[in-house]
Amino acid sequence: MIVIADEIGKVVQSMRNGTGVYEAYNEQVFAVGTDGSPFYMYGHRLEIADRLTKKELDPIKKKQRYPLIALKLDIAEVKRDGISDFKLNIVIATKSDANSNAEQRMTNTFKPILYPLYEKFILKFCSSGLFFWEGDQTEPDHIKIDRPYWGTEAKEGNLKNIFNDPVDAIEIVDLKFSMRQKNC
Repeated sequence: MIVIADEIGKVVQSMRNGTGVYEAYNEQVFAVGTDGSPFYMYGHRLEIADRLTKKELDPIKKKQRYPLIALKLDIAEVKRDGISDFKLNIVIATKSDANSNAEQRMTNTFKPILYPLYEKFILKFCSSGLFFWEGDQTEPDHIKIDRPYWGTEAKEGNLKNIFNDPVDAIEIVDLKFSMRQKNC
């Protein structure tokens, strides 16, 4: 049985430890993420926001929030002939200044933090050997959306921050890939 949240956690762990060894994600191993390594969560958006808020109140876990790679649930798994097909939505987010404009966000968060994390995630995902996909093997099909000052959208701006903190993010939508079912 495939637990896709764990498989994505392995990719994030490989981003953190810099090796090709894919272990289960372990937040405690990296106390502060000083090297820019991402933290990992999965769940519904409101659950992730609640967990981030609780971490904010803990003096140790306060620094274990961003940058964040979050796997958004619910996940449909299509099973066929010993293969599972997935289409995932993943968010790469970092805390930002609510008063920044678009140019400042590009300079302060997108170029130095989010774009490198996106590239590293795609690289580790593709080189993991855990997944495969149809078509060009450079990277799986997906939609990449830059989300400066990401929030609940209204006609002229955001009504509310997505994760209760002001964040800039890259959303990976419809990441399409397959895995061989284990024990088949």
